[in-house]
Amino acid sequence: MIPELPIKTHQKVGSGYPTCYKVDLGFEESKIGIEVDGYSHNLIERRKQDIKKDMFLESLGWKILRFKNEEILKDLNNVVQEIMSII
Repeated sequence: MIPELPIKTHQKVGSGYPTCYKVDLGFEESKIGIEVDGYSHNLIERRKQDIKKDMFLESLGWKILRFKNEEILKDLNNVVQEIMSII
């Protein structure tokens, strides 16, 4: 597991995509990314950015799991179980 794992997109500057996306936690070998979303991810524009990022990374073979901060704080065991079931 690597925190703040950069994933190269192989896109050129100006393509509408960054040259890399970072995931909060990444399992490079199994191509699993975990994102922990704070309050700002509830904003419409940010949600659109997250969807675009997730779809692009999924097109590269990555599985992206998103959890809200509250979800982790209230039920960490369930979050860990969900992650472990996929890993």
